[in-house]
Amino acid sequence: MPSEVNSKTLRAAIYTRYSSDNQREASIEDQVEVCRRYAQLQGWTIVKVYPDYALSGANRFRPAFQQMQVDAEARRFDVIIVEALDRLSRKLADVADLHDRLTFPEIRLHAVNTGEITAVHAAQAERNQSSINSEIIRAIRDAMDRQVDCTSADLGRSRG
Repeated sequence: MPSEVNSKTLRAAIYTRYSSDNQREASIEDQVEVCRRYAQLQGWTIVKVYPDYALSGANRFRPAFQQMQVDAEARRFDVIIVEALDRLSRKLADVADLHDRLTFPEIRLHAVNTGEITAVHAAQAERNQSSINSEIIRAIRDAMDRQVDCTSADLGRSRG
């Protein structure tokens, strides 16, 4: 049974991506199939697939990703489906930015492994990224302090 309460069938776009490291082109086909099944369960009609081949999710200037955003602004579909959020971007801030951009044209964002991505999800993603960045900086500083301690000990000097 479709999750939509109203009688309008939503037009869905699928975004897929694989990076060149440790993945293969068939990964795109696998992602499309998973997203198609998800759309079918929701009662949505697939109108377009946006595949980015062998491109890193760290770069948001990918051709299909950019075209999908242009088409979203033109309201060529009602919902974007991805297998998982990391297909959209490796940077959670970019996912939050995309979510914000989709708000005005009222385009929904769904990840098969999560369901609908709401503003709360996007804000949580940004908060988690900020927390992760703080932990990384702290770990680097700790490692640098340990390196200084080792160097001081190696030289026979005491620290302080």
